[in-house]
Amino acid sequence: MNKFDKVKSIFLKDLNWKIFSVVVAVFLWVMVINVKNPVETRKYTVPLNIRSEEFLAEEGYYVTNLEEIEGTPVTITVRGERSSLDTLSKLRDSISAYVNLSKSSINADAGTATCSIETSLPIGSRDSLEIVSQNILNVVFGIEESSSREMAIRVILPDDMKNTRMASNITVEPEMVTITGPKSYVDSVRRVCVYYNSDNPFLNKNRAVYAYNATGDEVENIELDITKADIIVPEKEKVDVEFSANYTGTPAEGYAVTSVVVDDGGKEFFTYGSDLSKAVINLPDIDIEGKSGTVKEEFDITELIPERMELLKPEDPYVEVSVNIMKSDGISDKEEVPQIELQSLNERHRIFSE
Repeated sequence: MNKFDKVKSIFLKDLNWKIFSVVVAVFLWVMVINVKNPVETRKYTVPLNIRSEEFLAEEGYYVTNLEEIEGTPVTITVRGERSSLDTLSKLRDSISAYVNLSKSSINADAGTATCSIETSLPIGSRDSLEIVSQNILNVVFGIEESSSREMAIRVILPDDMKNTRMASNITVEPEMVTITGPKSYVDSVRRVCVYYNSDNPFLNKNRAVYAYNATGDEVENIELDITKADIIVPEKEKVDVEFSANYTGTPAEGYAVTSVVVDDGGKEFFTYGSDLSKAVINLPDIDIEGKSGTVKEEFDITELIPERMELLKPEDPYVEVSVNIMKSDGISDKEEVPQIELQSLNERHRIFSE
């Protein structure tokens, strides 16, 4: 018997027992592995991410419920060996659930875009682990045709400033804002405004811009190309003011007008943001028909002040005019009376800045 036959007889002798021993060994190995590192399933919950958000915008649509869907909890069930699942638990932040809007199914008539939720495990664990289920398979986005609109920015003033001349001179820069977003939301905007800070007028730069609907609620799901604006308040400028006063009628027989005197009480005026440096306020005529002596009349000049001007002390708007009538010593014809001099208690009524 040669060497080859001897080796052959060793392997073939009691072959059945040898095969049985191998099977038992494998079985025992599998049993040990399953006891120490069994196959399990675990659940993991991760927030839903949204990818390719720009796709629908490029198609001319806006998503109306993007914020509601983004971050939705998605629970997935993963199966694998215990050791692999233990490793995955340490890397749970690397588990992802997402939708890709570029793969969405758009139904313009229904105003929806449907997307399937995709899930993935960290690289390196995909061969030993398997995602067997997830609680949400797809999501439905609300979509709407995009629109844009340009509107003027209004300045909202405190109640005590609304009826002042200064209010009409307050401006805002920039003056216009472009609104973009879903058409129904853009169309619902009724006013765009900034709020004047009366507590500290120096803080009226970079004021936030707000868009409101008809009920006064701030409109969401829109974008403004201008989010900050400057409220421009013109500075007070000095103005020189003169009063013009006259009379009508003829004084009593034998009397003539010798002077017309305006007492403005030292009133001061100012203007906002204009090149106005001088102004004349024309007072109503005083009726002197058949009168003699001194005829006085007081006028409220509130409505007589030219536009763009204001009284420094609006609580005192009265000006007094006196027409002095004296005996004419035989002069009866008005044309023969010496020239009347219009006088004022203040040679010039100057306006100054606080």
